Amino acid sequence: MSKASFCFLILSILVSLIHLSSCQNRSSFKTKHIVGSRNINCKEKLKYPLFFIHGKCRAKNTFIVESEKTVLSICRKAIKKRYITSPMKVRLAICQERKNKQCIYDIVVPNNSQICVLCHKGKPIHFQKEGKCF
Repeated sequence: MSKASFCFLILSILVSLIHLSSCQNRSSFKTKHIVGSRNINCKEKLKYPLFFIHGKCRAKNTFIVESEKTVLSICRKAIKKRYITSPMKVRLAICQERKNKQCIYDIVVPNNSQICVLCHKGKPIHFQKEGKCF
């Protein structure tokens, strides 16, 4: 095997591992992003390994303050994996890590907004961003 082929193989493996670590399912999406109230204790909510990135606290996490039924309705027609902009504006709460303060958070409550989520088999699996997808 040539040096270039070996490097390409290693790079491909690393990219696939990064992709796998960012994948979610409906259950982890619900845990990571759906809450019933904007009254969130960010430090308590984000202390679990599910929220860590490479062993460190997540710098930012967005929560959708809507019922699970409302959030699921965004993806109901998406059979194949694709990004979808919510047809309605939703309430959000964002836990934002303070500058130079690891694992210490402020909560930001933006105006109601559309959201972009990755859907697969009719279910949301990844929160992409606040606002329209593209």
